[in-house]
Parts: sequence; C-alpha cells; structure tokens
Amino acid sequence: MTLVLTELSSFGIAMAADSAVTNIQTQTGLRYVTPNAARKLQTIPHLNAGISCWGLGTITDIPTDQWLSNFINSSTSLTTLQSFANELAKQLNAQVSSNGTPSLGFHLAAFENCNGIPMPSFFHIHDGPSTTLEKRGITTVNPLKFNANHDMPPEIFQQDLYLFSWDKILGSDNERFIESLIQMFGFDWLNIAKIENIEKFDDDKTIIVTIGKKVLSLRGYREITYPN
Repeated sequence: MTLVLTELSSFGIAMAADSAVTNIQTQTGLRYVTPNAARKLQTIPHLNAGISCWGLGTITDIPTDQWLSNFINSSTSLTTLQSFANELAKQLNAQVSSNGTPSLGFHLAAFENCNGIPMPSFFHIHDGPSTTLEKRGITTVNPLKFNANHDMPPEIFQQDLYLFSWDKILGSDNERFIESLIQMFGFDWLNIAKIENIEKFDDDKTIIVTIGKKVLSLRGYREITYPN
C-alpha cells in the first residue's frame, strides 16, 4: 500500500509519499514490507515540478521509481506540464496493460502562468476512471487506458480564490463583496437584504456600507508591482 499526498495553495505546493515496498513470497504468498526501498516522490528540475507514484512496483521489470527517474531524465525537451503528462501517459499505455481497474498512478504538480499570475496546476496520470473529472461533468475518460487527467487546472484554482472585484462592488459583485466580509471578518450583522446604502468616495478608493446605525468604511489599495 502506498500513501501519496499533494496539497495545493497559492503560497506553495506540498507533496509527500511513503518509501515502503510491499513484497510477496512466491512460495507462501505471504506479504512483507521493506521500508525505505523506493523513491516514490521525485523532482522534475527542468519544469520546477514534483511527481509521486502509487501502485505497481515495476514497469517492464524495472522498479517503478527507477523507471520514473529514467523518464524524467529523458524528458528535458518537454517544456510544459501538459506535454510532460501527455508523454507520460503515452509511455505508460505502450508499456503497461490495464483492465479498467486503477493499478498505477502519478501525482504531477507545479505552478503555471494563469492570466499573468502563477497558479498551482495538478495532473493525476493513471488508468481506471477519474472520479474527480466525473464530478465536473467530464465523462470522456477511457478507464481502459492511462490518461493525463488535469484534475486541477490553474484556471479553476484561480476561480476558487476569487472573492470580488473592487470595481464591481456596486454592480455584479455586490453580493460576493458582502459574503466575503462576513466570511473574513465575522460581520454577521451584514445582511445584503438590510443594507441601506453602499457608496464610493475619494476616486473609488473608499467604500461606505450603511445598515441602520452601523457604518462600515473600507479603503482599497492598488497593488504596486516593481520591475526586477
């Protein structure tokens, strides 16, 4: 049994994996575990990415961690996470047979540019069905082959981080704005139905929210990016 974990956030990506290998004695059928026997988590230097593996212990009689290391070393011409994932799935389909039951998989993660902002991107390359993509309504995954499933594209991650636009507070993001204040600061008294007035002052830099005798003043600051 293998344990692999990948945690994504806008601050960084954390990946972890165990290093044990389960062996089976051919004569008795007994299983035993050898600790510290495999490098299930490795780096991809030319992509500044990480990759971990679970499942089958060998690919074409080569230990899976060594096979993966060989693949990484031969993939320096692949300059994107997508191309790396696609080629990995292609090689697996050529060398590993699948009956539709998940037998081998790889977590692949790195930051990718999304609308000028670096955002986490996560692929899960494996055989069998993809429950993550099915939940998003994607049913085109063939379970009888290895697929480069883009479980968390940077665009979706960016959408999940989106709270509201300061410029749209008096328009389409009005409710998002109020909900964000309640979640971030615990202002339970803020109720969109009870708000009497929302105004902008000082060249749209200050927002005043009025509910009865309560007044909330917010001031926004534009982010300044300095050239390197």
